[in-house]
Amino acid sequence: MRSIPEKFRTRLASYLDGNNPTGEPIAQDKLATWLGVSQTTVSRWLSGKVVPTLDDLEAMRSNLPDGDQLVYSLLQTYNIMSQKEGLTWFVSSPTATHDSFRQQVETGIQLFTHLVHDGVDLLDCASLAEFTGYSIQDLYTCFSSALRTGSLRLMDVRRHEGLESELMKLYGEVKKPGRTRVQQIIVADIPDFDGTPLRAEVVAFLAAKIIFDQSTIAPRVVGIGYGYTVARTAHYSHLYGQFSQARWVPLISFNPEYPVRFPVNEVAGMLQLLHPGSYAQQQRFPEAIQLTMPGNATFSPSHMLVTVNGFEPDIHNPRKPNESTNSYVDGHSRNWPYSPAWQYEQLKQTGQDRFVAGEFMGLLMDDDGQPVYSDTELLQTQSFSQQVDYRHQLYNLFSDRIWLIAAMSFKARAVRMALRNGLVGNVVIDRSIAKWLLANPAPL
Repeated sequence: MRSIPEKFRTRLASYLDGNNPTGEPIAQDKLATWLGVSQTTVSRWLSGKVVPTLDDLEAMRSNLPDGDQLVYSLLQTYNIMSQKEGLTWFVSSPTATHDSFRQQVETGIQLFTHLVHDGVDLLDCASLAEFTGYSIQDLYTCFSSALRTGSLRLMDVRRHEGLESELMKLYGEVKKPGRTRVQQIIVADIPDFDGTPLRAEVVAFLAAKIIFDQSTIAPRVVGIGYGYTVARTAHYSHLYGQFSQARWVPLISFNPEYPVRFPVNEVAGMLQLLHPGSYAQQQRFPEAIQLTMPGNATFSPSHMLVTVNGFEPDIHNPRKPNESTNSYVDGHSRNWPYSPAWQYEQLKQTGQDRFVAGEFMGLLMDDDGQPVYSDTELLQTQSFSQQVDYRHQLYNLFSDRIWLIAAMSFKARAVRMALRNGLVGNVVIDRSIAKWLLANPAPL
């Protein structure tokens, strides 16, 4: 069994002796209660007999004053944490798993190391001998497995304050009637990682840290959008507290037969599992939600988490510089009548796709923040017009509480549309989107 380095034990003991934000000593039994372990376990940590598990460290981070900084310093003494390219992470070997799954997790860790630490792009990774027989999708799966098991854990993401300041000068004064100004533009200072889901993962981690950190007001009602980036942000929420009184409210819905990745009801349900005692409302199709809560309580969310989809080429995909990397418009989803992807395909046939800035909350939007329709008959249907009216109510009432979370440059035009039209009050983006926004400032 590994012992804890002396510096680790000294740092933890110093924290308990009063070298913490409260300035007061913390008794071992009190620490044990906060972390959900026995006092004997705490004593064994301090004596160096056992190593805290990853779950123990996560509990410290979530439940102790200045827990992030404490765990950060503890891991530095233990020398299992790495930093590169604006990211801080640590790795542990998977335990008690089937050999084939262990191999999958270890492959995901190897992929992450090549992408971030060695600077190898994804397509070159796929050609390495150690990944022989793996498709690009296989590598994505391995990477996701490493994250889900906790064998690979992000600890910190650097922000690019210079880009944030420039963007706030450009978009911070946008003021549309009935909507508030942009409040925050957060930029993850990370490389572009050649279009892989790693960018979305990092931005989601940073978004969760900012939105759910316990130093802010604990959320009571949270509006939930759909998609991978929102789902990953939701996944990281439990690192920053247990929101047992929260209500997770789906904002939009799709026909259950329509192939949406990470549908909103599924994301809300995941949040309920991550936060015992909270409640996930389920959204029916067609949309039944009104701006009231069960029992006629007013719908007044503290946060609303959404993302966008774009149709622009990904300028950071050097192998296919003129093609979008957006899987949203690929495959059978674009064959589903009246889905946003289907409508986009119809618009392409008449050349009107050039007017589409992106998809936001289930609607195709132009650069002026107005819905774009492939079929005028669709606009005349009562259900569709109600959907449009409902979204306008959300923008007008709660734009200051909407958090738009997006990564990868093919979404940049859609992000610009949301910012310049006052549809969102806060955004969390990666560096590639930030640079595109500065280089392409459409008239405001």
